[in-house]
Order: sequence, then C-alpha cells, then structure tokens
Amino acid sequence: MVEQMKNSSDLLIGIDEITQYLCISLSLFKKFIKKGMPAVLIDTRWYAHKDNLDDYFKRITRVDSRMVEFDD
Repeated sequence: MVEQMKNSSDLLIGIDEITQYLCISLSLFKKFIKKGMPAVLIDTRWYAHKDNLDDYFKRITRVDSRMVEFDD
C-alpha cells in the first residue's frame, strides 16, 4: 500500500498534531482550512500528511523577489 503511506509517522491525526507540526494556533488552523490547506475531516477527526502540508506552505509562501522592495 503505497510504501505503507510512505511512512506512518508522516500522517498527522487530530488538530493537536497538525497545529503542533505547523506551530500555529487553532484559530489560524481554521483560517488555513478555509483557504484550502490540505487536511480532511473524517467523522470528528482531522487528518493531514506532512508532505502535503509542506508543499502547501511552500506554495503559499513563495514570493516573487522582483516584487519585494528593500529600503536602503
């Protein structure tokens, strides 16, 4: 089964594990979920894969350096 979910320790189960991994608050977790953060609610428990979260934050934090202004 896909290398046993690549590594079962890469699967985060529950809001506490996800927010601890990302170092974010519950309110920020809810905001990111509304913005499309890759996590799924099954029954009453949230699940997310570390690789998906890492890719998501790499994508949303990507900045075009040409748009950044530096003060001298």
